[in-house]
Amino acid sequence: MTTPVKFFQTNEREPFRRIRVPPTHRFGSDDPEDDKPSLGVKIDGKGYDCGCRSIKDYDQKIGKKIGSDISDTLAKVIPFYTAFRGLQSGLSAFAKTIPLIGPKIAELVDDADPVKALLKFFGGKIDALLVESLFRNVPAWVSVLRNAPTAKDFEEQEVQGILVRSHQRYDGVPFSQWHRWYDWSFVVAPVGPSADLIGDGNRRRTEGGDSEQTRLNLDSRRYERHWMPPSANIDFSIQCEWDLGAIDLPVPPGPGQDDQSDHGAFFNPGRLQRDWGWPMAGQYFWAGGRSVYDCRGTTSDDKDRGLHLNQLRPLKAIATARFEGFLFDENRAPVQAIQFFFFASNAKPSGGDFMFKSLTEVDYEFVVQLPPGGFGVQSDDPRPIGSLPRFTLNTIDIGRRLLVHVTSEPFFAGVHNPLRSAAIKPVVTPVFTVPGRAPTHAHVLVPLSQLPRGQDNFGVVVTLGWHDPTGILAADVFEVVIDFTSIEVHDGKESGEAEWFVNFGANGRWFQRLFKFPSPSAGRPLAIPIRNASVTLFLARTDAVAVACHGMEEDGEGDEFNRPIDEQNLEEPPKDAPKSKWEEFLQASLKSRKLRLAKTIEVPTGVDKNGNLERERIEMPFVGDPVEWGRDVDQPNLPRTTADHAKASEVARALFLRTANYLFDANDPIGLIDQNVFDPRQPFGRQNDGVDTPNPHRIAEILTKIPIGGTLACQHTGYATTRLGRMGTLGLEEDPVEFNENDPRERHEAKIDYILRYSVTVRRPRPRGEPPPPPPPVPPVPPPPGPDPTIRPDSVFVRVIPGPSIAAPSVNVRVVPGPSIVPPSVTVRTVPGPSIEPPSVNVRTVPGPSIRPESVIVIIRKS
Repeated sequence: MTTPVKFFQTNEREPFRRIRVPPTHRFGSDDPEDDKPSLGVKIDGKGYDCGCRSIKDYDQKIGKKIGSDISDTLAKVIPFYTAFRGLQSGLSAFAKTIPLIGPKIAELVDDADPVKALLKFFGGKIDALLVESLFRNVPAWVSVLRNAPTAKDFEEQEVQGILVRSHQRYDGVPFSQWHRWYDWSFVVAPVGPSADLIGDGNRRRTEGGDSEQTRLNLDSRRYERHWMPPSANIDFSIQCEWDLGAIDLPVPPGPGQDDQSDHGAFFNPGRLQRDWGWPMAGQYFWAGGRSVYDCRGTTSDDKDRGLHLNQLRPLKAIATARFEGFLFDENRAPVQAIQFFFFASNAKPSGGDFMFKSLTEVDYEFVVQLPPGGFGVQSDDPRPIGSLPRFTLNTIDIGRRLLVHVTSEPFFAGVHNPLRSAAIKPVVTPVFTVPGRAPTHAHVLVPLSQLPRGQDNFGVVVTLGWHDPTGILAADVFEVVIDFTSIEVHDGKESGEAEWFVNFGANGRWFQRLFKFPSPSAGRPLAIPIRNASVTLFLARTDAVAVACHGMEEDGEGDEFNRPIDEQNLEEPPKDAPKSKWEEFLQASLKSRKLRLAKTIEVPTGVDKNGNLERERIEMPFVGDPVEWGRDVDQPNLPRTTADHAKASEVARALFLRTANYLFDANDPIGLIDQNVFDPRQPFGRQNDGVDTPNPHRIAEILTKIPIGGTLACQHTGYATTRLGRMGTLGLEEDPVEFNENDPRERHEAKIDYILRYSVTVRRPRPRGEPPPPPPPVPPVPPPPGPDPTIRPDSVFVRVIPGPSIAAPSVNVRVVPGPSIVPPSVTVRTVPGPSIEPPSVNVRTVPGPSIRPESVIVIIRKS
């Protein structure tokens, strides 16, 4: 491999680079030595031209039909729909989430009558609510290069940069035509030429008259500015999303969980078992995926002016790295190392049944920075050097031997079509940047083209470090134990019992817990213990402990996500069936996450005065054909016809009614804890207050607070988070104090959702082969006050040393706390010599658990 050029140079913050990116995977060139042309087309943000729908495409007749047709017939035919009488509170809350017009709609909803008047209200006066919140999801994503003649060749794009945020989303369209599960969202601030992937919609997302969006951009405390490149802001970032259900199987219920489960093979529902190194905010990150416009986020409803956010969705592969100590087989103690993680999957469809052709089309190459300590006076490699193949090595490195550990084991379980073995292995080659010195980087080739046919996921961890026979490199590496102990809830997000799905972790190890608890009253937080969430790792003084936490309070929206994906086989009842059978028919269709269109059917509505059964033709929702992406959602031919828009309007109507089915009760996000989040209660530039622990927290700094072997109590505060603006960016839920929108340093009051508590213990690791230290001595137990009960055992083993007869003294045996004494059979043994009488034996007991002694041996010697 040639010497890396300047752009490939890495550092602690950016420890690896993706190199030799195929021309069709980039909008700019990441490799100055590669003269092959890239796409070179600017992403202009014009999502409307690529298939995103505007509210102006909505068929108003569909909305009016909600009021004129459905309201009466649903209430008459299906008793289930009397639940609409309880919609107002949920609907009002739902309306308030819509930018600009939401509060006014909520006010009108609060004054509306239920059932018929409410549905007519939607159908006529404020049909924009239905359009604004749901019609934009039909479709939710379209290809950026849809109109390009070579669009298929440029379907996959790549980005690399610093992760601004990394969290599981709490929201989304729950039906299987859109999602298999919640998305994981990676928000990336790109570096280098991959910044060309940022389109005009992203760069200008604060335009278009959305004052709330403009405000959130000014308030830098909403974002992790420290991790962004200089002078960057949220407009200089791109979202990469991956449907977790398309990657893996649900995690089985574990400690702290009930009958529910969640997707995420990298989550640990109990003790730490899986370590995928799943990326956390602040890390360097690479991803490859489909380049799309997010149709839900636009700067304007005007098709001539509106721009859309572009993102990568779904992803095909991700990579990240972390500096961390590792115990190689060749060393006796852990040394500084770098762990490079790569994961690719094309297992299940997502984002409108989208899948890549295969995983074998591209081999991925990276340059990874090596940890310090590689240069020495001479090689410490004990293996002989000579000509191949007689000898294993034919070159000698002036310096320490580079150690390479490769494993795919963490990825063998939990994913669709799980791996049974590492079918391929990455090729690792040292990179020498200075002649005569040790390598500073390694070239890592992931040869996916060699995957066996039909294998649709692959993950690998490549750990790189140095041979350390003398223990010099290990001297500065510590064993660090991070023990999550409790979460102190301040706002349960629910008036009654709250259900919190909480994802938390440290240094790429993630745990998930479901907590059910009564929502705490104001001013009285509730402490909930966390069990079996401990992480043990090796860190050098320059390494750090990094903690993350996020999650959601799950409501009716979550109930929809928890329904099975499999389509139900529906059998329509006969026309003369009673109302109860029609209600069962409807309920059966609601048991699946398959979204279905309405169907016109003839159902009984009552009996006339002559006793004859009355029937009425109505359009019953959710019992028709399942929604198909290409036919009903994202029709392939552009421009779309009026009939296409009418079909999409029917889908939006079905989305609305299913949302009404769970009373618009959306999930609520809980506060996010990430590295380097500014404390919203402090002046501009302050990252932590006097209570919260620094995050990340370097080991060198921890050792200024505790001695080696000591434990430090730590905590982080999660502040209330909300969705802001039509772009849906997460920000802090603030209560402005004399807010000045032109001053980003303005202080705000922030609401506390919870406080995450944990401890960090730093100690010396035990070298391989060294026995563990003896346990500390048990202090003696003082005798209890008062007389002690005395018991006489049935057996005493008496050994007499040969000699004259002696009088045996009494023997007192004292029992400390333990199991109760169950004496064995009587045995008296003598050895040659004069006969003696067995001594008396008194056994004293003190209160405590019972013990079972085998025997009492008394040895009598002549004084």
